[in-house]
Amino acid sequence: MDKMPVYVKLPEPASLKHVIEEVRQAIAKTRKSLDTIKSLSEEESAKVKQWKDSFKSVDAKMQQIKDTLLDPEGV
Repeated sequence: MDKMPVYVKLPEPASLKHVIEEVRQAIAKTRKSLDTIKSLSEEESAKVKQWKDSFKSVDAKMQQIKDTLLDPEGV
């Protein structure tokens, strides 16, 4: 089967420009939203790391207290 050309009727150039501008604005808005989401995700990751480090520190202190209470002469 031979390839047949496809013709699409486009609206008037003025309305086409309007549609293109709306799409560009939507893309810009979406890009801004994605940047915001990325920033929030990075902040969340940093906060989780901070919490993890804090819990690790508390755990180490609790282990030290446990060791001191169970074997005071070994300290």
